[in-house]
Amino acid sequence: MKNIIISLTILMTAILVSCSDELDKSSNVPGNQSSEKEGNVIIQPRNPNLPKIKPFDINKLQTKGDISGETGNSDAFLGRAYNLKNGNYILGDFSNVSHPVIDLNAVKAYDPNYVDGIKLNITETKSFAYDTFERYQYNSTITKKITSGFSLNLKIFTLGKTKTTTDVFKTVIDNTKEATYGELSINFTNSQFSLQNSEATRKLFARQFLTKSFIRSLYNSPISSTLDSYGDFVLTGYLTGGKAYAIYAGNATSEDRTDVKEKDMDKSMNASLNYKGNSTSGNLGITGSNHNDETNTFKSNNTYVSIKTYGGVRDGGEAVVNVKAIKDLNVDLTSWMRSLNNVSNHTMIDVKDNSLYPLSDFVLEKNFKQRFDDTFNEVLPTYTSLVYPYIEIVRVMVRATSSYEAVYDVAAVLVTRQADRIILSDGLAATATDEELRKNEDDAVFMKKVEKISAEKSQLFSSDIEIGYNKRTRLNPNLRSPLCINLAGFKEKNFYKFYYEKTSMQYIYDPSTRICFSYFVDEGDDEVLDIYGIRNWVESLPDKNISIASLANSYNIIGL
Repeated sequence: MKNIIISLTILMTAILVSCSDELDKSSNVPGNQSSEKEGNVIIQPRNPNLPKIKPFDINKLQTKGDISGETGNSDAFLGRAYNLKNGNYILGDFSNVSHPVIDLNAVKAYDPNYVDGIKLNITETKSFAYDTFERYQYNSTITKKITSGFSLNLKIFTLGKTKTTTDVFKTVIDNTKEATYGELSINFTNSQFSLQNSEATRKLFARQFLTKSFIRSLYNSPISSTLDSYGDFVLTGYLTGGKAYAIYAGNATSEDRTDVKEKDMDKSMNASLNYKGNSTSGNLGITGSNHNDETNTFKSNNTYVSIKTYGGVRDGGEAVVNVKAIKDLNVDLTSWMRSLNNVSNHTMIDVKDNSLYPLSDFVLEKNFKQRFDDTFNEVLPTYTSLVYPYIEIVRVMVRATSSYEAVYDVAAVLVTRQADRIILSDGLAATATDEELRKNEDDAVFMKKVEKISAEKSQLFSSDIEIGYNKRTRLNPNLRSPLCINLAGFKEKNFYKFYYEKTSMQYIYDPSTRICFSYFVDEGDDEVLDIYGIRNWVESLPDKNISIASLANSYNIIGL
């Protein structure tokens, strides 16, 4: 047993350091690659006549278009990006909605049944409290809005919510992290709008209905920049109408248990709500007049509230209240509420459950999918600019032996502009014996394979791109950082090319291995071929039509 534990320890150590030579030490990596390529020996330098990577200002191309928060009962927000991580954490707030990812008009023209709108006419009051920001995710409905198939890094999420909430109350509460918080809303819901979001539908949108501006951002800027500009998710369902939203913060008068403080905060919030009527008739207000009658835990003089309204007509200034002590609060929202009788005053007020899908669900490229998710969850470092592609010949882990020893192949690795490591292996290592793979530890054997691989890549793939080797680097494709994808069986001569005019995408594919590379031809500009130094290779390939659905469903697509 002791020997097994020692062996496991050695194996885990090897795995954890197997990518360490490639791992960036900082979380915000500039375009300079010198730190990444430490230990590289260059065999073939990059052709100095190849074009430079042009700076791409993503913000100049993106606008929210002709929509605003006052869209009435409209489906205008469907298919747009939604910013959760860097948003304000108020579900349904229009300011969290960003640029269009899916061309909604094109989808409707193709088949209007992909878009649905139904009338609800529901009025409901919602409230919850949280004594710590870790409990926010459990007591709120935020996680119900995100598709269950996405793995959310809750620690990062908690940090974002902490900042946005404490910033609201930092001028009135000294120690905002010790306060207890609560949120209350009264929703006057008129309609629900939905975009079909099944897996098959998402693949259809990804291959056929992405906006040109999103594709342009995807292929001309770092993934982190696209996340910053667009947001983390795509909105596929929401509710419209009007909403009054209030967030509370207070310091408890005694050291009660968390559940007691949350229960009392919830009582305090509901005591402050004055709603008499049916739907948008009657009276609506928020007041502190009977606050102290419900609980002694949170007094009206040390409990504060901030109020926002969504939709409706804001007159008299009472529809929005900056931070104020409950004892000073007497807000009449009746006029605002009655203005909701006019549906033209409606807007988005909430996100439908299971309607936020990650951006990764709407791209076909395997490396982009993984980089979107792992950049969002801070598994991968953030790049501020694209990097110049190059080929590095290194040792790549194949498997662990029965004695927990890591054994390696020697393979060429294409480093893309996003800094993804695409392993261009011949696939023979999978059937090699452990003893054969152990020989790759010998530097003489390693160098002999380096010479063979570099000659092949220079002749068949590119005589212009930088090619080098690194004796220190060991890649493990099973680890998530750096991003490694193994394309076993890669053979340059087996590829065809296919141009999909509808989306201006060029695909280079091998039917035998189902390997595919893709790049965006931006208004006829295919300069990306020169940046990678692969123009001669690509232009030598024969054209052959293929169904875009076959590429989307059956191929491992790598975005260049």
